[in-house]
Amino acid sequence: MTTTNDLVFTTEEVADLLKVNRKLIDSLRKTGILHGIKLGKSFIFSANEIDRFLEEYEGANLSNEFQMTQERNRR
Repeated sequence: MTTTNDLVFTTEEVADLLKVNRKLIDSLRKTGILHGIKLGKSFIFSANEIDRFLEEYEGANLSNEFQMTQERNRR
């Protein structure tokens, strides 16, 4: 049985869901803030991971990779 916690999203779908561009999702992944799974040439992200990211980084400044690294190191 599939629940919302079992859903997975592509990079493009996560970007659409969060109303940001794909490059920002790639940066979040590269800095270790948002964890994805590489399948072939693409990444997928679980709904649980997206929920964790939104909860853990609420109120954080993630406007560029320097800020992302700073925020990640604070946690």
